[in-house]
Amino acid sequence: MIKPKTNVSDKVHTDDVSILILAEVYGRYPSPVSVKDLAEELNISQRSTHSRISKMMERSTLIEVDKGKNGTMVQACVYEPVSRILAEQNGIKLALKALKEASLNGDESVNQKKLILQRIFQEYLKEVGELIDRWQSLGLFEQLTDS
Repeated sequence: MIKPKTNVSDKVHTDDVSILILAEVYGRYPSPVSVKDLAEELNISQRSTHSRISKMMERSTLIEVDKGKNGTMVQACVYEPVSRILAEQNGIKLALKALKEASLNGDESVNQKKLILQRIFQEYLKEVGELIDRWQSLGLFEQLTDS
């Protein structure tokens, strides 16, 4: 069984604290939550919370941040999980293309691993592609984006 690196949760290396922040923000959707409340709820400093939110914004995580007179408020964008799925699919497509273009070398063990990765990527893309097609045919993406 392949185990993920500790404190790494996805392709953009979102740390565990950022995932907890996102989970809390989604749990309160559609209501915004203050950074102060997030920090208290997660038992971390407001400075650390601000830092994590800034990093999420740099990575184009779809959240809304409003710096108002009542402090910084954060609100979930309901389309964020879908955007991650679509980005992951595109990343795998690019990786598969690069893997196919890379020539096999004289090391049979390395060649075998490349072929296994190709199979994993192809099967992943097939299955995820079918799910995305189903979701699109049901109009689920449109229902998320139409407010």
